[in-house]
Amino acid sequence: MIVAPPLPPLALPPVDELAEAIRWPASKWAGNCHGVACKLVERGILSGIVTRGLWIGPIHPESYFAGRPLAGHTWIRVRRPETTAVWVVDPTRFAFEAPGPPRVWQGYERRDEYDRGGDQVRRAFRPPRPDYDARAQRPRRQPRFGNVDPEVREILGMPPLAPYTMPGIFYLANLSLDELGSLARPAFAALVKAGLGAAIPVDNREAILGEERA
Repeated sequence: MIVAPPLPPLALPPVDELAEAIRWPASKWAGNCHGVACKLVERGILSGIVTRGLWIGPIHPESYFAGRPLAGHTWIRVRRPETTAVWVVDPTRFAFEAPGPPRVWQGYERRDEYDRGGDQVRRAFRPPRPDYDARAQRPRRQPRFGNVDPEVREILGMPPLAPYTMPGIFYLANLSLDELGSLARPAFAALVKAGLGAAIPVDNREAILGEERA
């Protein structure tokens, strides 16, 4: 279990100065979470990882996103030496809160608010693992997983040397990053090399293969 000690926020310029630095009026930040986060990192104002996913926390009934049960969202993960827990700098979280001036939120990443890559929501609605069927549709090119091939086959319940099928590939590609762990990078890279990258949720593909637009 990760112990998350109370931490003071990182020292950041006021919102109006941040807006001037990225040439993006703060009044236009709501609904532009990805662009704003990318600009803050691109301009060197923050050193962190631009992270895409879903906001699954509360949405105020008078907020910019009022009426939605959740929303696509982007935030910045920042590594702090004082803790191994994930620290977040979120320049547009105010869009989910009660009306007020734009403000930059900082705090620990909570799983009941931030769903990286939409993994939690996707996992909740994901169908069971398909039984292996050699008659099912196969990809034009078989992915080559190399040293992790036995692990991939175990996850998919496949016999050794059996050809991969599209149902299994879609199941593998849509497992959460937590479920895949260290397998995510080699598995995703093999799928992309085989021309199957479209099966991977874009947020997870960007996060693991380093294709962030920041």
